[in-house]
Amino acid sequence: MTEPVARAIVIFPELPASAIDAIGAVRRDYDPLAELIGPHLTLVFPFASCIAADVLEAHMSAVARGVGAFDVELAEVTGSDDEYLFLNVKRGNDLLIALHDRLYGGPLGSHLDPRFTFTPHLTVGRIAAAGAFAAALADARARLPGTFAANVRTLCAYRIGAANDRTIESTVTL
Repeated sequence: MTEPVARAIVIFPELPASAIDAIGAVRRDYDPLAELIGPHLTLVFPFASCIAADVLEAHMSAVARGVGAFDVELAEVTGSDDEYLFLNVKRGNDLLIALHDRLYGGPLGSHLDPRFTFTPHLTVGRIAAAGAFAAALADARARLPGTFAANVRTLCAYRIGAANDRTIESTVTL
């Protein structure tokens, strides 16, 4: 039997260089995944399965069919669970939620955890140290003011390796 593979499905929003620099600087300070994966919007959270790569890509293609590229706006860093720092999606939410819902159908249906409500966001930090959260949130909010416009053109599935590395496995154009 094939060993389960850990994967996630994300969107890498096409951001201007200045936004990538600003977001990247905050992520380097607060996000332990900053050096492993670029700024992204997670649509299917990490899961382990024996789904073949071509089956997953076909599912992603079916979900993407007829969607087309679209714009999103990111603004306002907020906190979640006294641990996560989120740069929130202010425009494009409905399309991201629709993609999320459709991706969790078919072969990924069993991986949806109904305990959590999906709120589109770009994670800019995960604060493990007790007591450091409030300061990190204030700092991230001060360093990421304003609105960041981005274009969304692709869905990407990536593998999570044994060393916690991320390798893009497939990319589907919207």
